Amino acid sequence: MSSVIAEIQRIELRGHPLKAIGDLNNLNQNLLGIMCSQSCPGDLVLKGFDAVKQIRDQGITVVSGFHSSMEKDIFEILLRGSQPVIHCLAKAIGAYRIPENLRPRVESGQLTIIAPVFPIAEKRITKNTSVMCNKLVMDISDQVLIIHAHEGGNLVREITFRRKNGSQIFAINSPNNNHLFELGLRKWE
Repeated sequence: MSSVIAEIQRIELRGHPLKAIGDLNNLNQNLLGIMCSQSCPGDLVLKGFDAVKQIRDQGITVVSGFHSSMEKDIFEILLRGSQPVIHCLAKAIGAYRIPENLRPRVESGQLTIIAPVFPIAEKRITKNTSVMCNKLVMDISDQVLIIHAHEGGNLVREITFRRKNGSQIFAINSPNNNHLFELGLRKWE
């Protein structure tokens, strides 16, 4: 892997100090954040996969932490395309080893890896670092798509806060997301 690509760069994006690996030009695109709670109802899994395939095929740049099972599957779907993908780590980027299968994606400029400035000792994903990562994804995204957010969970609390500030947050249309539409989220078309 080229040392230029592997080099960790310190940057600031929309007021957030970050560390990054990869093509920083990807961060200048219109960014669509995608998030999903750990548990996701079956109908939303299928609808979410369909939406992500459309997003990929339209070449939309996506940013996510890719932590939940659904988000991990979304990451794999997105990597089958050629559009930029931004992976926001919920741990120190200096402790992260880029998996062999992702190195060509970083080298080609498709995959950019970012993280808040965590202490190097922050080698594991914790509840606190996940919350920080989710907040960062929402802050740097032009729009956010919620596949599903568990009622009463941390993601719903963050969405409630963001809606009060006018953020553009959408959710997949399903009765399982009615609680999100009651908060004022728009239906993803």
